[in-house]
Amino acid sequence: MNYFSKKLRLRTTLVLPFIVEILLAVGLVGYLSFMNGHKGINDLATQLRAEVTERVRDRVQSYVAIPQLVNRFNAQTVELGLLKFEDLQAAERYFWRQVQTFDSVGNIGFANAQGQSLRVGWINRLSSTEQPQIAEQLAIGGGTLNYYDINQAGKRIKLSKAVSNYDPRKRSFYTSAVKSGKPTWSDVYINQGYNLLQLKASYPYYDNSGNLAGVLASELGIEQIGRFLQALKVGDSGQIYIMEPTGELVATSIKDQPILIGKGKKASRIRAVDGNNRLMQASSKFLGDRFSTLSNLQQNQQLEMQLDGQRQFLQVSPFRDPYGLDWLIVVVVPEADFMGQINANTQSTILLSLIALAVAIGLGILTARWITRPVLRVTHASENIASGNLDQHITSSRIIEMGKLAAAFNSMAGQLKQSFTDLATRNADLQQSEARNQAFLTAIPDLILRISREGQYLDVVEAKNVAMLVAGQDHLGKHMSEVLPTTVNQAYAVAIRQTLQTGETQALEYQLTIEGQPQTYEARVVASGSDEVICIVRDITDRKRSEAALHQSEATNRALIAAIPDLLIRANKDGTYFQITGQDRISVHGSENFLIGNTVTESLPLPLAQQRLESIGQALQTQQLQIYEQQILINREPRDEEVRIVAIGADEVLIMVRDITDRKQAELALKQLKDSFARFFPAEYLKFLNKESVTHIQLGDHISKEMAVMFSDIRSFTNISESMTPQESFDFVNTYLQYVSPAIHRHNGIIVKYMGDGVMAIFPTRAEDAVQAGIAKLKKIAEYNQFRQTQGYLPIRIGIGIHIGHMMVGMVGEASRMQGDVLSNHVNLTSRLEGLTKFYGVSMVISGQILEQLSDRSQYHIRFLDEVIVQGKTEAIAVYEVMDGDPHTITDAKLQTQPNFAQGLEHYRNGELTEAQQCFEQVLKMNQLDKAAQLYLERIHQLLHEGIPHNWSGIWTFTQK
Repeated sequence: MNYFSKKLRLRTTLVLPFIVEILLAVGLVGYLSFMNGHKGINDLATQLRAEVTERVRDRVQSYVAIPQLVNRFNAQTVELGLLKFEDLQAAERYFWRQVQTFDSVGNIGFANAQGQSLRVGWINRLSSTEQPQIAEQLAIGGGTLNYYDINQAGKRIKLSKAVSNYDPRKRSFYTSAVKSGKPTWSDVYINQGYNLLQLKASYPYYDNSGNLAGVLASELGIEQIGRFLQALKVGDSGQIYIMEPTGELVATSIKDQPILIGKGKKASRIRAVDGNNRLMQASSKFLGDRFSTLSNLQQNQQLEMQLDGQRQFLQVSPFRDPYGLDWLIVVVVPEADFMGQINANTQSTILLSLIALAVAIGLGILTARWITRPVLRVTHASENIASGNLDQHITSSRIIEMGKLAAAFNSMAGQLKQSFTDLATRNADLQQSEARNQAFLTAIPDLILRISREGQYLDVVEAKNVAMLVAGQDHLGKHMSEVLPTTVNQAYAVAIRQTLQTGETQALEYQLTIEGQPQTYEARVVASGSDEVICIVRDITDRKRSEAALHQSEATNRALIAAIPDLLIRANKDGTYFQITGQDRISVHGSENFLIGNTVTESLPLPLAQQRLESIGQALQTQQLQIYEQQILINREPRDEEVRIVAIGADEVLIMVRDITDRKQAELALKQLKDSFARFFPAEYLKFLNKESVTHIQLGDHISKEMAVMFSDIRSFTNISESMTPQESFDFVNTYLQYVSPAIHRHNGIIVKYMGDGVMAIFPTRAEDAVQAGIAKLKKIAEYNQFRQTQGYLPIRIGIGIHIGHMMVGMVGEASRMQGDVLSNHVNLTSRLEGLTKFYGVSMVISGQILEQLSDRSQYHIRFLDEVIVQGKTEAIAVYEVMDGDPHTITDAKLQTQPNFAQGLEHYRNGELTEAQQCFEQVLKMNQLDKAAQLYLERIHQLLHEGIPHNWSGIWTFTQK
């Protein structure tokens, strides 16, 4: 009875621990699964944010590096003289080829210090409809920016549009480069015509004198960054956006999120906090609250925030480059993107665990019921071992036989488990050894052969870089003579024999023809036992070719050095010579001291030695070519030399000295010739017509634009010259012109021609220049008259007329005789204005159009004279007198009578002749020399006598010049 009761207790003992074990295992697995899920989410979010940020950083870095690289390349091209800021036509072709090479650059160009600019390419290169264009502005000082559509060959198709009053020197890319004095970026700005963001890389280029020659520019297409971000997928709803520290968006992965609001001049940038996406708004506001100043952010920050009760993973990373770019990369990923699958898996795990628990309990109960006899335990354990589960142990039974059986079974199971464990360990070690050997053989770029003493292939380990003579064939078991040419086979046989005899490694080189191409191989033969060797074969074809190319390059360099007509010197940073080549090519100062081991100070005069040491230091410091010229006495004769110094190491320079005496003498002769030409053809004409030399001038060259024109003439010159001899007349005119002409030049004027005592000049820049030049001329006439009085001559008076209008300036004549001239009806009108000065008795008159062009009329003393129709014209023109060049006594008298004069004009124009007569008579009482008032009185007498015309408007028509 006790026996059966014990068996029943054994069943209970077996079932209850089994159930408890399952409960603990299921609970522990569920808990660990849940915790590991959360930890996995955090790790995955951290890794995802970091990887996405680095991917974005790498791509943006590649985008922003290209424009700066293009600018550096163009600056070097300018330095080599292959690209010139003043040669826009040549640069146009160069930039088109370059913009086709770099497909991440929108357009490339430059602007010079004179305000001329050129750019070639696209505004939005990603647009499928935009035509590539050339945008150029040729006027010095700024002017109209013309856009030309071009075809794929870079040739202009048509003028698409023009923008007036464009000066590139006021643009962000130019001002930022000038301000920094080094390569930089412009501000991110809005292109109002295309309604998109743009950013330009700027590179200020300075000539050898340190003067700014211009600014090179390359545009970065910001839109391509946005398209790249939109192509990235961060979870299901994660976002990426790039913004400036001010919060303004640069690019975003959200396709329906605009970067700009409004169009044209009303367009403005959108801040991230004002975007139309709640996740972007919340994350940018969170960053603004978390960091007081985003521009001070120095490293990546991984953060978490809450939005609608949901956790959001956020990373903000600063993006900066050496040229001043300062952006922030923000990656935001909602936790819900990860939790959806985790929660579903957790629910599935719980359900499966409950099912497993129920099944396990049922099986436990059934198993306990069936284990009624100890033998069943042994059978079950044996089956487990047979299925591979060696971890078995049977508890001892109170039955003596079963207890012994259980002990024997347990001992057998332990021994079997130990055997399998040892076997698994040995297999793992063997696999690891084989893997190491295979990795070693794979890493070696050589062909490995195992060859017997008789020359038979025992094993072959092929390599990708070494081809067998007959590819694709099985060489095992074959003799070398069946595979290799006779000479190579014999060389191998000798090497194998010597290796086996001496035990030393043998090396040999040989050539084979593989697929019609000669290949060179190096073989090393190593003994591997008493009757076989290991041959390691390496393809050295490329090395042999490199050696041959190096020998050829050295020979070429030696030939080039021998052909250069320069003295070549290698020196260290303190000026010590350690190699001199070509000493016989030019004459050398102090040749007895010009030796290897001597210094610059020992072989040159002290001032020249100091200059050379400074240039050596500059070349080593800046790593840029230094060029200067010097003059030195050689054999008591002055010689001109050009010195070029370039760094060829950290402490070493190459000095190239060339005798340029003949060139300098030719340049001096050319300058003297140009100076002689300049007396007949002023240099201002060349600059105005955009010509480098007078030899480039051709008949018909001209430029058309609005400009002021001046005519001046000596009053009563005919009467003055009648009392002079011809020589005295020439001396008088030349002395007069020498006095007045410089005043025109000083005020940016160009003298078109001298007409005896008359002068015609144009002022292309400002109308005010002409007015100031006229005043200066009248003051010089006052000085000249003082000189004439000391010589016993009477003073002279001149008349000046100034007008403005559109006119053509260029070359007229015929092929063998040309001269500069101005063509326009405004020229004739100005000549008539100058003639009016003698009627009104004034020195200088200007037209109403000139008056409108003056920036500040209050700084001049001007009075309205009349509105007239001059001879040969049909339209009236307003005439004004400028009194600033007259003596103070005359000016003061006219200013004192100005109210009466103006009132008289008002009555006169209204047909109130009696009232006008009274006003002008009052003027003459106060200033008897006012000829204009006298002229009006004569007209009034005529009108009173003849009667006022029925269509009277106050406009007077002149019938004489």
